Amino acid sequence: MAALFGVSLQNTVSNDSRFTFRIVGAVTAADVGKAVALDNTADNSVRLAANNDAVYGRLLTVELRTATEVVGTVELYGGFTRPVAAGSTFTRGQTPVGAGNGLVKPAATNDQRFAAVDISKQAVQGFVVFMRT
Repeated sequence: MAALFGVSLQNTVSNDSRFTFRIVGAVTAADVGKAVALDNTADNSVRLAANNDAVYGRLLTVELRTATEVVGTVELYGGFTRPVAAGSTFTRGQTPVGAGNGLVKPAATNDQRFAAVDISKQAVQGFVVFMRT
């Protein structure tokens, strides 16, 4: 007998894992959902993940506070999607790193604390579900 309902970890993020950060660099609402990395040029700051950056979290919101201050909510833990760079293919268990402009690609080495858990939508929709513990 076939199962009626599947199991998904997509969007299983606790509100306790959402934090506000300053955002360094140019971002818009179109960047929501992309990967971010810590930025070491200012306290409490992130930026869109660049090539080979360690991915720190997922950008959930963007808010322009002043002409020079942009803040955003970043999800740090849970099951969430990330857009995958063109030409990149994940297998289950692989760890994401930045591929530039907030996209991700597979890391050269894996860290099971942050790994691909659902690759079923990769080919058609261009994203993978990752779980960070």
